Amino acid sequence: MPKPASPATHRVSRSAKRSRNGRSDGAAGEAMAVHRSEALTSFDGSLIQVTFCSLYDHVGPMRDVVINLKYHGVQSLAKDVAQMLSPVIMEFNDIDVITWAPTSSTRHKERGFDHSELIARHCAAVTHIAHRKLLRRANGEHQTGQGRQVRLEQPRFIARPMRAQRVCVVDDVMTTGATLRAAAQALVNRGATGVRCLSLTYVK
Repeated sequence: MPKPASPATHRVSRSAKRSRNGRSDGAAGEAMAVHRSEALTSFDGSLIQVTFCSLYDHVGPMRDVVINLKYHGVQSLAKDVAQMLSPVIMEFNDIDVITWAPTSSTRHKERGFDHSELIARHCAAVTHIAHRKLLRRANGEHQTGQGRQVRLEQPRFIARPMRAQRVCVVDDVMTTGATLRAAAQALVNRGATGVRCLSLTYVK
């Protein structure tokens, strides 16, 4: 069985001029806080390329957007997040379907909604790319407040079978990357031929 390639990580130039709301006035790619790629092994032993991208560091106005959406229930912000993510999704130019890593059932009940699902739905509306619920959690654990080691070990996802689809997984924030990586691995295991994970912010 071939060995996965070592992950490649680099900071992307952020020289674009910023507006007061923290957005970049330049191309979307110029605002990326982190871009990492690695190859994950699929069910048949082939290597599938997966990329992890975040647009901004988790500070200032962008951090406020995440907090107000996730913890204060300002659901309208999901549309704002989608407006920022969508140009990057279209720039990828290779996405067949948009999905999300579902939050835990506990968090869903507490908040009354899944913020990542809202972001995915709005991204689909902006980009005119189909969205589907491709993932479900194999456990009910949530990540917020967990230590780094626990975050790296959780969660696990199970994906629906698919045929040669290239998937974009959207989220609000990436911390260790464990959630998005687990989502990507589940998708690869079930037939995805490429996965791009995209979040608004990145916690250093």
